[in-house]
Amino acid sequence: MKVEIYDDKTCGKKFDPVHHICFGAPVGGACNGDSGTALVVDGVQVGIASFITDACGTANKQHPNVYSRISTYHKWISEIAGLSD
Repeated sequence: MKVEIYDDKTCGKKFDPVHHICFGAPVGGACNGDSGTALVVDGVQVGIASFITDACGTANKQHPNVYSRISTYHKWISEIAGLSD
């Protein structure tokens, strides 16, 4: 499925763009109950579903789907998992 990733300025109007990735999909997007699912780009997981619109399968700039940006939590995840030095 192709989605439109919104820039940090657009995402930052409602969410923290450092920790979140915002995107929209005219059809086939996430739905309530999808929280915790993966956002994968080129075979690499980059996000975890966090805030999903009430309109199942659709999202836009005013009401985006929002995923937690995994890269900003990498150090914390490694520490909790006992993988850090």
